[in-house]
Parts: sequence; C-alpha cells; structure tokens
Amino acid sequence: MTRQEIVTNGVVADAIVLSIQETDLYVNDLPQMKVQMQIKPSKGRNFVTEIQQVIPKTIFGPLHTGSKILVKYDPGHPKEIVLFKSK
Repeated sequence: MTRQEIVTNGVVADAIVLSIQETDLYVNDLPQMKVQMQIKPSKGRNFVTEIQQVIPKTIFGPLHTGSKILVKYDPGHPKEIVLFKSK
C-alpha cells in the first residue's frame, strides 16, 4: 500500500514511542525523525517497528519516549506504519 492508501484503508492501532531521535536530515526545514514504537493492535499480537519520517510538531506535539499515539498500518505488511495522531 502507498502512504495515502494506508491513511485511507489502514488498520488503526495504539502505539507507544520506545525511542525517538533526529536523523540529521531535514525536509522543508523540518527534521526527519527515527521513531521506534510498540504497536498494540486490537486483534493479534503487539509488535515493535521503527520508521523514519518527518513529524510536524504542530500535529504531534513534542513526541518523547513513552508518548502514546495512534497509528495506521497495512495489515498485509504491518511494518508499514503511518503516524496518525497524538492521544
């Protein structure tokens, strides 16, 4: 699935940020972040994944270890994650 398809058709799940750090890459003056998180789907087992993504603070606020967020993922490829919103 493409990112837009995941946003439209992905499965919503709770997630907890396990670690977050900047990658030293900037896109439109926004830092790309490497985020490791534990995904807690409503069905099936929890799993850990890591993404690298530009995360606007205006949408997600200051993310930190322990932050609770909602994500959407492709059930066929559960490591394909899109950050959805802060909780």
